[in-house]
Amino acid sequence: MITIELLISAADIINDFVFILDETGAVCFANIYAQNKLGYTLEEMRKMNVLQLHPEEVRKEAMIIIQDMLSGKSKFCPLSLLTKKGEYIPVETRVKPLIKDGKSYLFGISKDLSFQKSLNEKFIKAFESNPSPMAISIIETGEYIDVNKSFLNVLGYERHEIIGMKSTEIGFFSSSQREKLLKKLSANGIIKDEKVEIYIKGREIRKGLLSADIIENNNTKYLLTVFNDMTEREEKNWIFEHAINLSCVAGFDGYFKEVNNSWEKTLGWAKEEMLKIPAINFVHPDDIKTTLEAQRKLISGDYTVTFENRCLCKNGKYKWLLWNSTADIKSNKI
Repeated sequence: MITIELLISAADIINDFVFILDETGAVCFANIYAQNKLGYTLEEMRKMNVLQLHPEEVRKEAMIIIQDMLSGKSKFCPLSLLTKKGEYIPVETRVKPLIKDGKSYLFGISKDLSFQKSLNEKFIKAFESNPSPMAISIIETGEYIDVNKSFLNVLGYERHEIIGMKSTEIGFFSSSQREKLLKKLSANGIIKDEKVEIYIKGREIRKGLLSADIIENNNTKYLLTVFNDMTEREEKNWIFEHAINLSCVAGFDGYFKEVNNSWEKTLGWAKEEMLKIPAINFVHPDDIKTTLEAQRKLISGDYTVTFENRCLCKNGKYKWLLWNSTADIKSNKI
């Protein structure tokens, strides 16, 4: 049988606030954790009503809740506690009625939510300031409960057009793509950098990478989604790949990092071959000196360098190329 004496003896090993109140709300007992956190001694608290441990502005509400607890109508209190220094501590309090010697008592445990609140505040700050569109929706209903500013800016909606709506009602994805994403989420519990096409307001398509993860709070499961918009990059890549002129990116280490399709059409080398061979190996021996001098100027900070050299074709012949090159010192690329 669980007695008040047994609860008191076990209370000091609990890292949460533990209280025992009488039927008037007077504090009969508080564990060491509560004493240390609130800044009161046990003797001081035994002279106090529990209402004095709540902020003044919520004491009327606290009184109603305590009365409901004593009558058995309620077992939960969401109100913060107030320390001796006047600091607020967010807690969730749950109670159990007890009877001793014919008198009613409340045994309560208040879970300290300070750490969770700190994490929540950091999450909210990161969520709002993230440059990528982010959204939180309820998994069971699919309703959006929050989106960040980037979400609204990129997708072109106002907040009231999103919150409370379902993704199916807004139509971000085609039915086939949505079904594919749901299957992957169901199988893995997470989606990581999945290529998607999203319909923004006005039915324009944005291309990018979608990541999604399930988060749980108060027994409710939510879906946190992040969309990395790659539309402009995709367009630039398309222009790069389909340019008639030979376009490339080379590193300061002397290797090609990217070459477009025109290189293979002009010189005959496959992309994979060009990326594996030092770029200088393609240069005619008589043009190596001028080519290295141009590279040195770029690395030294010259914004644009124009020069000519002959490059080796896969059939063994050479072709004259006119280069217009620009260096990015920060990324060590030309």
